[in-house]
Amino acid sequence: MLEESERWFLWLPVGFGTGIALYFALPFEPSGLLLLVAGLTLGGALAALHAWRAYALSLLIIPLVLFGGMAAAKLRTYVTAAPVLTGKIGPVSVSGRVERVWKRPGGGRRLLLRTEAVQGIAKGRLPYRLRLTDRVMRGVEIQPGDAVRFRAVLLPPPDATRPGGFSYARMAWFERIGATGFVISPIQAAVLAPPGLLFQAGAAIGRWRLGVAARLRAGLEGEGGEVAAALITGDRGGLAPASVGALRDAGLAHLLAISGLHMALFGGGLFYLIRWLLALSPALALRAPIKKWAAMAALIGSLGYLVLSGGAIATQRALIMTGIMFAAIMLDRRAISLRNVALAALAILLWRPESLISVSFQMSFAAVTALIGVYESLSGRVWYWGGEGGGAIRQVRRMGRYLTGLALTSLVAGAATAPFALYHFHRVAIYGLAGNMLAVPVMGMVIMPAALAALIALPFGLEAYPLMVMGLGIDMVIRSADYVANLPGAVRHQAAFSAAALGCVVYGGLFLVLWRRRWRYLGLIPMALGAGLALMPERPDVLIDRAGLNIAVRGGGGHLALMSPRASRYSAGRWLLADGDARSPGQSGQGEPVFTCDGLGCIAKLPGGRKLAYVRSRGALREDCGLADIVVSRIPLRRQDCGAALVITGEDLKRRGAHEIRVT
Repeated sequence: MLEESERWFLWLPVGFGTGIALYFALPFEPSGLLLLVAGLTLGGALAALHAWRAYALSLLIIPLVLFGGMAAAKLRTYVTAAPVLTGKIGPVSVSGRVERVWKRPGGGRRLLLRTEAVQGIAKGRLPYRLRLTDRVMRGVEIQPGDAVRFRAVLLPPPDATRPGGFSYARMAWFERIGATGFVISPIQAAVLAPPGLLFQAGAAIGRWRLGVAARLRAGLEGEGGEVAAALITGDRGGLAPASVGALRDAGLAHLLAISGLHMALFGGGLFYLIRWLLALSPALALRAPIKKWAAMAALIGSLGYLVLSGGAIATQRALIMTGIMFAAIMLDRRAISLRNVALAALAILLWRPESLISVSFQMSFAAVTALIGVYESLSGRVWYWGGEGGGAIRQVRRMGRYLTGLALTSLVAGAATAPFALYHFHRVAIYGLAGNMLAVPVMGMVIMPAALAALIALPFGLEAYPLMVMGLGIDMVIRSADYVANLPGAVRHQAAFSAAALGCVVYGGLFLVLWRRRWRYLGLIPMALGAGLALMPERPDVLIDRAGLNIAVRGGGGHLALMSPRASRYSAGRWLLADGDARSPGQSGQGEPVFTCDGLGCIAKLPGGRKLAYVRSRGALREDCGLADIVVSRIPLRRQDCGAALVITGEDLKRRGAHEIRVT
């Protein structure tokens, strides 16, 4: 590997990210002092052995980078620490300042509140932020920066619906959100101390975003206006669930998340527009570095797009990558390369280490890395659509190159992101290539150029015509998504598989893409191993809701059966999805009955003739403890008072969250 020493740098963010992953995978919180001492020891050894040969130094650099990733994640966890609610409270009086407000799918609104006071909670234990749902929208109109008061029911941020699943509580920790809940009274204006300048600036940006979204919806009514608001301001709350589902099933969900594609189209369009305008002056075109000027202007415009879109994590990552590209142009360096991708990944992981475990980070960098790696391998080769020609032949060849490139891009990006889609969402769009072939050209040639034109025209009140063009493009994309999503077998469901299987595929893929010589094909071995593990998932036999309100048991037919199709519907839906089951919770009762319930509790048949008892009343404890192998009880219970092999109490669920059990 010394022969490819120029590509060692590409592995730096991989090692750093591995350290972050190890930190989050640990079952305990590591000592910050221990990480610091280990890092200093390795760094000292590296400095002392600087005269060693390169391969010997690399043996020390690897653990140093790993410890660096762990230390960065530990530091970020410490810096973002804030009080978190430990149990349900309310109704209570709440006051604070609105940081953000957005529409809620299905009606109502959500608001992010910088907390000032909560009834019954001391100042030192007050959650820093609250994320609340207001279904009724009574009281005064609110916008970012407003001081408000109301009554609400508050809850701790919810943990994962199953062990190893997505944890909103973890994400909320890094956003310093200490509680979620529901507004139950009209929202009223409050008188609070003036906020700081930074908060005022953020509130002004929030009001600007709301104003732009309102103008977009007014200029483009119906679903087109909602999609336009989502693509420009990041407000997706008004999107129709049917359209979102169609885009997802057609492999086009990425079009709604403002990320690399949108930033590249917006920034790239602005770059070429400004360069073209500057080139209209022969004096400037011949004497001035107009390409660099255009790159600087496009970078500033892209930063404005980030602010307008709400600054989501995926958009921040896209801006960093776009910024590196424009910086490379200004420095006369190659704009698109794996080195620039590595720099962007390293910058993001240093700034927000928790980004590593987000699906948007994983999918965006997987797609970009795979695309650049493939096009690097193909560079210098003769393409079928190459050659000389003029007139109509030249145009046909140009269109052929574009369509071939689009098909290859969609195929590579789809293959690179499919493992992450299956791991996180347990489903993959089979016809994603067809969906992207139909929709991405419209996105690139109609929707985003019209969006840029609408933003330029907005201050002058001339946005109607660009929005009309944008609406036509949006309608074409929605129709394409509906068509592809309704094709037979458009979606494949996959049962949840282990992180080890995903890791094998990821590291094997990186080995295949980041190296250039023949040994890179050794990466196919762990990729095949990971694929094999993913196709043989270990399904749980019992799943217990984190609140103890619902239980799922695997029936004789191999499918999960729910104790209740109505209780904890969100958790139940996630269980079925993670089991590779396309049924809704309401359909789960079909087939052989598994649960027998009465007013005192429920009894379920388990594989191997075992039984599970769910206890609702203390009067059923003695009988159920003598009858069942597993007892789940929300009422207080001492283990020594129950003869069951496994006893799970409400305190266990509160402390450890959702449970899953495999019966052997």
